[in-house]
Amino acid sequence: TLRMAMINTSQGSSMLQVADGALSQITDILQRQKAIAIQAGAGSMAADERGFLNQEFQELAAEIDRLTSTTNFNGVV
Repeated sequence: TLRMAMINTSQGSSMLQVADGALSQITDILQRQKAIAIQAGAGSMAADERGFLNQEFQELAAEIDRLTSTTNFNGVV
């Protein structure tokens, strides 16, 4: 029926908004990771500085994992 189609469309739109929000955050993280990789590849960095960059890179990777495992819509991951 038309009512059910409207409900399904609304729920689909809401689900896409949730997915878009998570993907936007992941995109921001990936852009930061790219910047870190470029910075770490510069020959002028000391080993301890690269270590700090690696730590941040790993923490960002963990955040992506967290986002992908916790983002859900109506209880569906």
